[in-house]
Amino acid sequence: MDEIIKALEVFSSRMDLCVFFQELPSPVPVRTRVPSNLFGEALMILEFLRAFGEAFDLKDEFPDGVTLEVLEEALVGSDPEGPLCELLFFFLTAIFQALDEEQEELKDQAEDLWDALDDDSDPTQLALSAVASLAAAWPQLHQGSSLKQLDLDSCTLSEILRLHILASGADSNHGNAKFRYQKQGGFTVMDDPCVELRLAEPALLKKLSSTPVYDLTAEEKLKILKALVGKLLTLASSRDLIEDCVEEQKAARQELREIRAEQHRRGREEAAHRVRLRKEEKLREQELRMKEKEEKLKEQEGVERLPLNGETTAGHQAQDYNGEFPSSCKKEMKAEGEQKENKPLPPPTLTKEELEKEQEKVRELQERIQKAAACTCLLPLGRDRMYRRYWILPSASALFVEDDYSGLTEDMLQPRPKPSEDGGTKTEEGGRVCEEGTTDSAASSPAPPSGDMLPVNRPNVWSFYSSMEAVDQLIEALNPRGHRESSLKEALLQDRERLQQLLSACDCSEYTCTGEPEGSKGGPGGSAAAESVMEGRLRDLLLDLEDRVHQGTLGSLKVLDRQVWRVALEAGNYELLGPDGRESVRVNGQADATEGDSAHQRARDRLQELRADASTSCGISGSGTPQVVSSSVRILSQALADIEQGIERRFLKPPLGEEDSKKDHKMKKSKKKEEDQASDDGGSDSGRAVKTVLERWRDSLQACSSLSQVFVHLSSLERSILWSRSILNARCRICRRKGDADNMLLCDGCDRGHHTHCLRPRLKSVPEGDWFCPDCRPKQRSSRIPSRQRSSIDEEEDESQEEVEEDDSEEDEDSDDEEDDEDEEEEVVESSRKSQAPPPKGKTQSALSKAQQTTPKSSSVPSGKTSK
Repeated sequence: MDEIIKALEVFSSRMDLCVFFQELPSPVPVRTRVPSNLFGEALMILEFLRAFGEAFDLKDEFPDGVTLEVLEEALVGSDPEGPLCELLFFFLTAIFQALDEEQEELKDQAEDLWDALDDDSDPTQLALSAVASLAAAWPQLHQGSSLKQLDLDSCTLSEILRLHILASGADSNHGNAKFRYQKQGGFTVMDDPCVELRLAEPALLKKLSSTPVYDLTAEEKLKILKALVGKLLTLASSRDLIEDCVEEQKAARQELREIRAEQHRRGREEAAHRVRLRKEEKLREQELRMKEKEEKLKEQEGVERLPLNGETTAGHQAQDYNGEFPSSCKKEMKAEGEQKENKPLPPPTLTKEELEKEQEKVRELQERIQKAAACTCLLPLGRDRMYRRYWILPSASALFVEDDYSGLTEDMLQPRPKPSEDGGTKTEEGGRVCEEGTTDSAASSPAPPSGDMLPVNRPNVWSFYSSMEAVDQLIEALNPRGHRESSLKEALLQDRERLQQLLSACDCSEYTCTGEPEGSKGGPGGSAAAESVMEGRLRDLLLDLEDRVHQGTLGSLKVLDRQVWRVALEAGNYELLGPDGRESVRVNGQADATEGDSAHQRARDRLQELRADASTSCGISGSGTPQVVSSSVRILSQALADIEQGIERRFLKPPLGEEDSKKDHKMKKSKKKEEDQASDDGGSDSGRAVKTVLERWRDSLQACSSLSQVFVHLSSLERSILWSRSILNARCRICRRKGDADNMLLCDGCDRGHHTHCLRPRLKSVPEGDWFCPDCRPKQRSSRIPSRQRSSIDEEEDESQEEVEEDDSEEDEDSDDEEDDEDEEEEVVESSRKSQAPPPKGKTQSALSKAQQTTPKSSSVPSGKTSK
């Protein structure tokens, strides 16, 4: 009985016994520019981009795809135009487009969604959603447009990314509860990865409010990328894609099982046919042997004939023998004949072409299964005796080994020697012990802990196998009787063909580098390359904007010397841009009582208050402690404010401007009357002033704490300027042509262009002061009106004049649009004629050359795209 038990123990599987222990081949350690503890998260980003890139149009940003080298440069580099910028473009545009699609779907179901209201909501979730809603409303209040409508480029990217993280969770409200339950599996605000990042990493968001995202460390960049990946995975479109991949995987597996079953059935039929053939061969051999015996007996009968008296005995014996042997032979021959008659046909065999088609079909199904599995769940192949996990990743051409310590305790890693006949223990790398004749580690038979069993807190270490020879050695060395290694060995054998295909394209230099990891660079201690690049670009854009405003006669700087201001800004001498060199703020060429010095001084006086309230007004996360703002940010934001104050209000349009200044003036008058009436009635809100978008924009600009925030304000201002009213783009109202900016006059009443040589009578010089075209020129009165009637008549004339001007402005705008369309058609026609006819000569050519001379050179504008 003891012998039977010992025999069963020998053949039973155990915890990776080292009875027939063979040393595993050592994999090559992974050494990349990314630290080893972050390599696994980098692989996760690569796998996501490979699996979901096609669904979210990754080719638009990366036509050649994203490789490990590109991702390394994004994590450790600090170039504002580098791969990190393109990656964040991809994530933000994909998220914004998917959210827009969900909003469109919600509009169709808006009537049915209010049935899902829940009165017992979690107050924590309600508070988080309310805070996110405030952050989502900030761009609309201070920039005049939503977050998705802000210009997204390499310089505004950091601020838009920060605002998106702060505004995440604002759409998780009662109105879309039914949609989130049906389409997103009961998604709540606490399930949002960006909300988790905001709660878990408040210091990161605070750092992002003053530092460009390009100057963050590799670990901080990975945290942001992981949150954006999780955000995309929680969208309804991603869930639909995952469900489709699950169904695709099921269908492919079922089809593959059917093919395997058919192959198995065909193999069994062929095996049965081979068995029948062997039996028939044995029968034929037996028949031949019988025939040979019969012939031998006949020969003996003819040779050994006896005398006559013995013939009777021999004849009787031969007759008896001939009576027995032929009867048995007849039975066997009869049975054989019946078998031949009932013999089934051989199983149909596939031709070579059919076998190749079948193999190709199997490979196609396996690829479909692997592709679908990449979108649903990637699992390791298994673990070895040292608890290391083995990975096959579609985005990497190597067999990766992850030294994972999760789930292990310190006592499991300590050596636990036992007395043995052979004696001695074999220590493995990392403090593990493999005892000959016993288990390979202390974890296989843990000893009672002497103290607290603390979990292992060590970073994961990655390595890889790059050749098929090393993989074959690994398969040979794995213990077929171990619990972990037996399943790992089986998985490696099943995927051997796939491994051979992957490792054939393996480049070892991709996962090994001679230099030190660069993940610790960047941040405050590193060289802030992106900060300096963005500062120089912002100076160039400010100078370009001021020059276009000045050349286009849209306004002028309210400083003592414009040239000194430009030289100081271009050279970076910010101390020369102080408030002492600015003139009194004037709007439309004259002092404005509502927006003059008092408005600017009020904004400056409230600077400290805005700095203290920056965490709420600008969506800055964290405590209310004052944040240190660099002098360059403060001075450059003030320079942008100087440019804005120099632009005449009539040349501003929404989002910062007003739709119709005259209508708005009437509205202000009516509101003022209502406020006066309310104040007479003792209303509670009578003394509360309502700020315009432009005033809130100014307050927000004074509270900027990063260059990216200044870029956002610059973008909003540039979109709000009526560049069509610029003299550089003006078209003569008489000849309908552009150009000759030196002889172009703009009417101070309708802002339409007029060439001096097109007017009748022709003007020889540019008049000083205000100039009005013949349509806008004030009419001369022939008779004198009594003073008592003059005020009432003037008011009536002003109102009628305002109505006429409104109609004229609408007609002018329509005509401007028509002229722009005509001009585009003319440009197309002229461009087509240039190849056939020589360029025109004379006055038109000189006018064009003058216009080109007066047109300023545009500085480099950061490449990007508008978030939709």
